[in-house]
Amino acid sequence: MNLYIRRAFQIGLLVAMLLITSPSLYAQTDPEAVDDEALLQTANSAVVIPVLDNDLPDSSAWNPSTVRIIDPTDFVTQLTKYVEPDQGIWEVNTTGGSISFTPCTGNGTPDPECTSALSIKDPFAIDYVVQDTNGTLSNPAIVTVTYADPPLSASLGYFFSSLTGDMTTFVWVMEIESNTKGFNLFSEVDGELTLINNQLIVATGGNTFIPQRYEYATQVEGEQFYLYEISLSDSTASINGPFDLGVSYGEDPLNEGGEDYRIFLPFINAPAQ
Repeated sequence: MNLYIRRAFQIGLLVAMLLITSPSLYAQTDPEAVDDEALLQTANSAVVIPVLDNDLPDSSAWNPSTVRIIDPTDFVTQLTKYVEPDQGIWEVNTTGGSISFTPCTGNGTPDPECTSALSIKDPFAIDYVVQDTNGTLSNPAIVTVTYADPPLSASLGYFFSSLTGDMTTFVWVMEIESNTKGFNLFSEVDGELTLINNQLIVATGGNTFIPQRYEYATQVEGEQFYLYEISLSDSTASINGPFDLGVSYGEDPLNEGGEDYRIFLPFINAPAQ
């Protein structure tokens, strides 16, 4: 064997040995859990998040039965179910490895640990971990669920509620009024609706394409509200909501200048019935 061939053979053997004994610089050495999002879901709907779909296992597959929620109260305990009493239920499906979120709808429903309906628009995010079939634990990853604003009716353009002291003020703008008799406001507490206004809030337009603005203030319990638009002809209601306290829905067309169509309703200082 001449010097050139022998040298090439030695280099080739060295390269082969390196390829066999050295791990790749680009190989993933640990299983990686990746954050998950389920955004703008239908209001008050249950959501299933297939958290393993975007996670990156190492040489071994994921073990779905090992998916665990990290307890937000101590950030250590691993759970298959966690209830935030005024938000909802997070739960692991250990067969498929998914995580679900189901909003609370009232005191004790749909889970005994629920104390009220979802009290904020979006639940707090949670962390989870999972193991592969070798028992290697992943990093914690975040699961985020958000809900879309409830759709407004074709006639309702804007709704807002605010709390000052013990008084809650409601403001809404009707883009149009078509055969509208008036309005009722309801609050939701523990899954039950309570009428807020003592008498029907009479529509000032009734039938008009001119935006109409309404304001109503009273003492009221609850932080979720509904606006019922009552028909003049048969007293049926078009229901808008739920609307969370302090959150603006839609756009107020009367804030853009032009003629002011504000309508100030009588101030009523009375508790909810």
